[in-house]
Amino acid sequence: APLNLAVVIDTSGSMQGEPIAYVREGLYRMLDELVETDRISLVTFSDSAVVRTEFVAGTDPALIQAIDTLNANGSTNLYDGLRTGFELVEAHRDPALQNRVIFLSDGVATAGITGDAKILAMGAGFSASGLGLTTIGVGTDFDVTLMRDLSEQGSGAFYFLQDPAAVQEVFVEEVTSFLVPLAEDVQLTADIADNYILRAIRGTKLATIDQNFGAVQIPNL
Repeated sequence: APLNLAVVIDTSGSMQGEPIAYVREGLYRMLDELVETDRISLVTFSDSAVVRTEFVAGTDPALIQAIDTLNANGSTNLYDGLRTGFELVEAHRDPALQNRVIFLSDGVATAGITGDAKILAMGAGFSASGLGLTTIGVGTDFDVTLMRDLSEQGSGAFYFLQDPAAVQEVFVEEVTSFLVPLAEDVQLTADIADNYILRAIRGTKLATIDQNFGAVQIPNL
């Protein structure tokens, strides 16, 4: 299915130099994999979030122009960046599209709402409504636990890129592989022996378990 994808990029001061240059290159490469029916929103965040493009075609020259102007300075307002990305996808949500966010950062929250619990709660609300989230942590100074937990509750991948140069490949990998669902509305049924209980399923926090019938319901894989 075509994409309704918001790409949210940390452009705080710590991304200056090679990191932001690698991000630009990675986004240029991603454009080669997009088609006319894909719809892309590009968001950057430092002290606050800025919408660079909203729901434009994957072949729209506006994407190249927006990527060309990416530069880094300021603080890191993770909450505002992530929320803005989710809101753009939500505003254009379509069951015929893959409604997802890719979120990249190299640091911890230093501006706006900085508490992990509040950031996770905000993300959980959007994820529970069916919006997917992939997170990309760059370097060694970002909040690993927060980025991993966000991706788990958003049924997406989590990338830990210690070498910023790896950013050049990650966007292509994401749009060509992990954004393609294996299945939707999955139900697993298990025969549970007497005196045993089906307690949990690992790998997603969106699954629900029916103890009476030994069934696990998963929105998407």
